[in-house]
Amino acid sequence: MSSTTTDGTGDLVCHNSLVVVPEVDVCTITVNNNIAYGPFSKHRSENPKKLELKVLLNMTVWDLKKIIAKNFCIHAEEGKECDPVMLKLERESAHSAKTMLRDSDNGRMIRELGFCSGTDINVTYKTESSNLRKQNVIFSDGALTPEALELFRTIFEPYQTDGLMSPEQFCGLLKFTTGQDFNVTHSKPIQFFKDNDKDKDGFISFEEFCAFYQGAAENKLPTVYTNIGHWKYNHEFRPRGEKKKRRDPNTLL
Repeated sequence: MSSTTTDGTGDLVCHNSLVVVPEVDVCTITVNNNIAYGPFSKHRSENPKKLELKVLLNMTVWDLKKIIAKNFCIHAEEGKECDPVMLKLERESAHSAKTMLRDSDNGRMIRELGFCSGTDINVTYKTESSNLRKQNVIFSDGALTPEALELFRTIFEPYQTDGLMSPEQFCGLLKFTTGQDFNVTHSKPIQFFKDNDKDKDGFISFEEFCAFYQGAAENKLPTVYTNIGHWKYNHEFRPRGEKKKRRDPNTLL
Protein backbone atom coordinates (compact mmCIF):
# COMPACT_ATOMS: atom_id res chain seq x y z
CA MET A 1 0.00 0.00 0.00
CA SER A 2 1.31 3.44 -0.88
CA SER A 3 2.35 5.49 2.15
CA THR A 4 0.27 8.37 0.79
CA THR A 5 -2.81 6.36 1.70
CA THR A 6 -2.17 6.66 5.41
CA ASP A 7 0.27 9.57 5.72
CA GLY A 8 -0.46 11.77 2.72
CA THR A 9 2.65 13.03 0.95
CA GLY A 10 4.11 14.61 4.09
CA ASP A 11 6.51 17.41 3.17
CA LEU A 12 7.27 15.93 -0.23
CA VAL A 13 6.19 18.08 -3.18
CA CYS A 14 5.73 16.74 -6.69
CA HIS A 15 7.89 18.41 -9.34
CA ASN A 16 4.92 19.71 -11.35
CA SER A 17 3.52 21.55 -8.34
CA LEU A 18 6.74 23.61 -8.11
CA VAL A 19 6.34 24.99 -11.61
CA VAL A 20 5.13 28.60 -11.80
CA VAL A 21 1.80 28.54 -13.61
CA PRO A 22 -0.15 31.20 -15.49
CA GLU A 23 -3.41 32.61 -14.18
CA VAL A 24 -5.35 30.25 -16.44
CA ASP A 25 -4.13 27.37 -14.26
CA VAL A 26 -5.86 28.80 -11.20
CA CYS A 27 -9.46 27.95 -10.31
CA THR A 28 -11.92 28.87 -7.57
CA ILE A 29 -13.62 26.02 -5.75
CA THR A 30 -16.24 25.92 -3.00
CA VAL A 31 -15.61 23.75 0.05
CA ASN A 32 -18.72 22.68 1.97
CA ASN A 33 -18.56 21.69 5.64
CA ASN A 34 -20.45 18.41 5.94
CA ILE A 35 -18.61 17.21 9.02
CA ALA A 36 -21.27 15.61 11.18
CA TYR A 37 -19.10 13.05 12.92
CA GLY A 38 -15.88 13.00 14.87
CA PRO A 39 -14.13 15.38 17.27
CA PHE A 40 -14.81 18.47 15.14
CA SER A 41 -18.55 17.94 14.60
CA LYS A 42 -19.63 19.46 17.94
CA HIS A 43 -17.93 22.73 16.98
CA ARG A 44 -19.61 23.15 13.60
CA SER A 45 -21.01 26.53 14.66
CA GLU A 46 -17.46 27.88 15.20
CA ASN A 47 -16.35 26.74 11.73
CA PRO A 48 -17.49 28.20 8.41
CA LYS A 49 -20.17 26.19 6.65
CA LYS A 50 -18.70 27.14 3.29
CA LEU A 51 -15.33 28.33 2.11
CA GLU A 52 -14.24 29.78 -1.24
CA LEU A 53 -10.69 28.74 -2.17
CA LYS A 54 -8.55 29.93 -5.06
CA VAL A 55 -6.26 27.01 -5.85
CA LEU A 56 -3.55 26.09 -8.35
CA LEU A 57 -4.47 23.24 -10.64
CA ASN A 58 -1.00 21.74 -10.21
CA MET A 59 -1.38 21.34 -6.43
CA THR A 60 -1.92 17.82 -5.11
CA VAL A 61 -4.96 16.46 -3.32
CA TRP A 62 -2.80 16.24 -0.18
CA ASP A 63 -1.95 19.97 -0.47
CA LEU A 64 -5.67 20.69 -0.71
CA LYS A 65 -6.44 18.57 2.36
CA LYS A 66 -3.82 20.44 4.38
CA ILE A 67 -5.32 23.80 3.38
CA ILE A 68 -8.79 22.63 4.35
CA ALA A 69 -7.58 21.24 7.67
CA LYS A 70 -5.83 24.51 8.50
CA ASN A 71 -8.62 26.91 7.53
CA PHE A 72 -11.78 24.91 7.84
CA CYS A 73 -11.83 22.33 10.60
CA ILE A 74 -10.57 23.98 13.75
CA HIS A 75 -11.41 22.35 17.09
CA ALA A 76 -12.62 25.43 18.98
CA GLU A 77 -12.08 23.98 22.45
CA GLU A 78 -8.47 22.95 21.93
CA GLY A 79 -7.46 25.33 19.14
CA LYS A 80 -6.19 22.34 17.20
CA GLU A 81 -6.32 21.69 13.50
CA CYS A 82 -7.70 18.34 12.46
CA ASP A 83 -5.45 15.75 10.84
CA PRO A 84 -5.66 15.99 7.02
CA VAL A 85 -5.43 12.21 6.94
CA MET A 86 -8.89 12.05 8.51
CA LEU A 87 -10.63 14.19 5.88
CA LYS A 88 -12.77 12.61 3.20
CA LEU A 89 -13.36 14.72 0.08
CA GLU A 90 -16.14 14.37 -2.49
CA ARG A 91 -15.89 16.37 -5.74
CA GLU A 92 -18.91 17.52 -7.72
CA SER A 93 -19.55 20.05 -10.47
CA ALA A 94 -22.19 21.01 -12.99
CA HIS A 95 -20.27 19.07 -15.64
CA SER A 96 -19.71 15.76 -13.84
CA ALA A 97 -21.23 13.40 -11.32
CA LYS A 98 -20.12 13.26 -7.68
CA THR A 99 -16.77 11.55 -7.26
CA MET A 100 -15.24 10.44 -3.96
CA LEU A 101 -11.50 11.17 -3.84
CA ARG A 102 -9.58 8.14 -2.65
CA ASP A 103 -6.63 8.21 -0.28
CA SER A 104 -4.55 6.84 -3.14
CA ASP A 105 -5.25 10.15 -4.94
CA ASN A 106 -3.27 12.12 -2.33
CA GLY A 107 -0.23 12.46 -4.58
CA ARG A 108 -2.16 13.38 -7.74
CA MET A 109 -2.60 16.93 -9.04
CA ILE A 110 -6.16 18.22 -8.89
CA ARG A 111 -5.98 19.06 -12.61
CA GLU A 112 -5.78 15.32 -13.30
CA LEU A 113 -9.01 14.81 -11.37
CA GLY A 114 -11.04 17.32 -13.38
CA PHE A 115 -11.00 20.29 -11.00
CA CYS A 116 -12.14 23.59 -12.50
CA SER A 117 -13.80 26.82 -11.39
CA GLY A 118 -17.24 25.99 -10.06
CA THR A 119 -16.13 22.67 -8.55
CA ASP A 120 -17.67 21.90 -5.14
CA ILE A 121 -15.85 19.86 -2.52
CA ASN A 122 -17.91 18.24 0.22
CA VAL A 123 -15.83 17.51 3.31
CA THR A 124 -16.67 14.82 5.86
CA TYR A 125 -14.69 13.17 8.64
CA LYS A 126 -13.78 9.54 8.10
CA THR A 127 -15.92 7.12 10.05
CA GLU A 128 -15.23 3.75 8.50
CA SER A 129 -11.77 3.61 7.08
CA SER A 130 -8.66 1.49 7.10
CA ASN A 131 -7.20 4.36 9.17
CA LEU A 132 -9.78 3.75 11.90
CA ARG A 133 -9.65 -0.02 12.14
CA LYS A 134 -10.23 -1.08 15.70
CA GLN A 135 -8.00 -4.12 15.22
CA ASN A 136 -4.99 -1.80 14.90
CA VAL A 137 -5.51 -0.89 18.57
CA ILE A 138 -7.09 -3.91 20.23
CA PHE A 139 -7.59 -7.58 19.48
CA SER A 140 -11.06 -9.17 19.47
CA ASP A 141 -10.61 -10.09 23.16
CA GLY A 142 -10.00 -6.42 24.04
CA ALA A 143 -6.23 -6.72 24.63
CA LEU A 144 -4.03 -4.01 23.17
CA THR A 145 -1.99 -4.92 20.11
CA PRO A 146 1.80 -4.93 20.59
CA GLU A 147 2.10 -1.82 18.40
CA ALA A 148 -0.48 0.10 20.44
CA LEU A 149 1.07 -1.07 23.72
CA GLU A 150 4.50 0.15 22.62
CA LEU A 151 3.13 3.54 21.55
CA PHE A 152 1.19 4.08 24.80
CA ARG A 153 4.29 3.13 26.80
CA THR A 154 6.32 5.69 24.82
CA ILE A 155 3.74 8.38 25.59
CA PHE A 156 3.33 7.39 29.26
CA GLU A 157 7.05 7.19 30.08
CA PRO A 158 7.92 10.94 30.27
CA TYR A 159 4.94 11.64 32.54
CA GLN A 160 5.52 9.12 35.34
CA THR A 161 7.69 8.56 38.37
CA ASP A 162 8.37 4.99 39.47
CA GLY A 163 5.63 3.76 37.13
CA LEU A 164 2.93 6.11 38.42
CA MET A 165 1.47 9.27 36.88
CA SER A 166 0.47 12.05 39.27
CA PRO A 167 -2.29 14.59 38.54
CA GLU A 168 0.43 17.19 37.85
CA GLN A 169 2.14 14.87 35.39
CA PHE A 170 -1.18 14.09 33.74
CA CYS A 171 -1.67 17.83 33.19
CA GLY A 172 1.68 17.80 31.39
CA LEU A 173 0.42 15.01 29.16
CA LEU A 174 -2.77 16.97 28.50
CA LYS A 175 -0.70 19.96 27.39
CA PHE A 176 1.37 17.73 25.11
CA THR A 177 -1.81 16.28 23.59
CA THR A 178 -3.94 19.42 23.29
CA GLY A 179 -1.50 22.33 23.40
CA GLN A 180 -3.48 23.83 26.30
CA ASP A 181 -2.43 24.44 29.91
CA PHE A 182 -4.37 22.62 32.65
CA ASN A 183 -3.99 22.57 36.41
CA VAL A 184 -5.02 19.82 38.80
CA THR A 185 -8.22 21.65 39.77
CA HIS A 186 -9.52 21.62 36.19
CA SER A 187 -12.47 19.33 35.47
CA LYS A 188 -10.56 17.27 32.88
CA PRO A 189 -7.86 15.82 35.19
CA ILE A 190 -10.35 15.52 38.05
CA GLN A 191 -12.78 13.51 35.91
CA PHE A 192 -9.99 11.41 34.38
CA PHE A 193 -8.69 10.34 37.78
CA LYS A 194 -12.22 9.75 39.08
CA ASP A 195 -12.93 7.40 36.17
CA ASN A 196 -9.55 5.69 35.77
CA ASP A 197 -7.74 5.61 39.12
CA LYS A 198 -9.26 2.23 39.96
CA ASP A 199 -7.33 1.59 43.17
CA LYS A 200 -7.89 5.18 44.35
CA ASP A 201 -4.25 5.74 45.29
CA GLY A 202 -4.18 9.18 43.65
CA PHE A 203 -2.04 8.04 40.71
CA ILE A 204 -2.51 6.46 37.29
CA SER A 205 -0.48 3.33 36.67
CA PHE A 206 0.53 2.22 33.20
CA GLU A 207 -2.05 -0.57 33.43
CA GLU A 208 -4.78 1.98 34.24
CA PHE A 209 -3.56 4.23 31.41
CA CYS A 210 -3.77 1.34 28.96
CA ALA A 211 -7.20 0.33 30.29
CA PHE A 212 -8.46 3.82 29.46
CA TYR A 213 -7.35 3.47 25.84
CA GLN A 214 -8.74 -0.05 25.62
CA GLY A 215 -12.16 1.31 26.58
CA ALA A 216 -11.77 4.30 24.27
CA ALA A 217 -10.94 1.98 21.36
CA GLU A 218 -14.29 0.27 21.92
CA ASN A 219 -16.40 3.39 22.37
CA LYS A 220 -14.51 6.46 21.09
CA LEU A 221 -12.19 5.16 18.38
CA PRO A 222 -11.91 8.45 16.43
CA THR A 223 -10.77 10.18 19.63
CA VAL A 224 -8.00 7.60 20.06
CA TYR A 225 -6.73 8.30 16.56
CA THR A 226 -7.06 12.06 17.08
CA ASN A 227 -4.80 11.79 20.15
CA ILE A 228 -2.33 9.67 18.20
CA GLY A 229 -2.27 12.35 15.50
CA HIS A 230 -1.63 15.08 18.08
CA TRP A 231 1.31 13.01 19.35
CA LYS A 232 2.66 13.21 15.76
CA TYR A 233 2.27 9.52 15.08
CA ASN A 234 0.49 8.08 12.07
CA HIS A 235 -2.26 5.49 11.98
CA GLU A 236 0.21 2.64 11.92
CA PHE A 237 1.75 3.93 15.19
CA ARG A 238 4.94 5.20 13.57
CA PRO A 239 6.30 8.75 13.97
CA ARG A 240 5.01 10.93 11.16
CA GLY A 241 7.40 11.01 8.24
CA GLU A 242 9.14 7.78 9.24
CA LYS A 243 9.24 5.41 6.31
CA LYS A 244 8.57 1.72 6.53
CA LYS A 245 11.72 -0.36 6.63
CA ARG A 246 12.30 -1.91 3.26
CA ARG A 247 12.65 -5.66 3.13
CA ASP A 248 16.08 -6.93 2.13
CA PRO A 249 15.53 -8.41 -1.34
CA ASN A 250 18.13 -11.08 -0.52
CA THR A 251 15.96 -12.52 2.25
CA LEU A 252 13.00 -14.84 1.80
CA LEU A 253 10.76 -13.13 4.37
